[in-house]
Amino acid sequence: MNQTHKKRILLVDDDPSLVELFTMVLEFEGYQVMVAGDGEEAVNIIDHPQGEGWSFDIIMVDLMLPVMDGLHFMHCLRHEMNCPLPVLVLSGMSKPAEIERALAEGADAVLSKPVEPMLVIQKLDALLDVANA
Repeated sequence: MNQTHKKRILLVDDDPSLVELFTMVLEFEGYQVMVAGDGEEAVNIIDHPQGEGWSFDIIMVDLMLPVMDGLHFMHCLRHEMNCPLPVLVLSGMSKPAEIERALAEGADAVLSKPVEPMLVIQKLDALLDVANA
């Protein structure tokens, strides 16, 4: 990835305190952040880019969302939109069956909340390295 290109992330979460924390951390780490409060809003953002040349490098999504949950969002992303972007699920749902379902719906990695922000950054960077290899 070219060094002048800021990594662009779509953060899909409805928890205002988590959105604020991760927006601050991600921006400090060189990410340009756009936020969606639920899966439906995220689909609309991807379908209708905000500004010329706006596209995402990666998506981070919670599973427990209003309107359209994270699993349904990933299903739409992978099966209806054919979107190949890497997806990191960050969720309080941490049972093995829930993690397996997230991976089956198209997540590239799953981290359980609560999680250290720097672990999230490391996972995002690793997913981007694989996607750009």
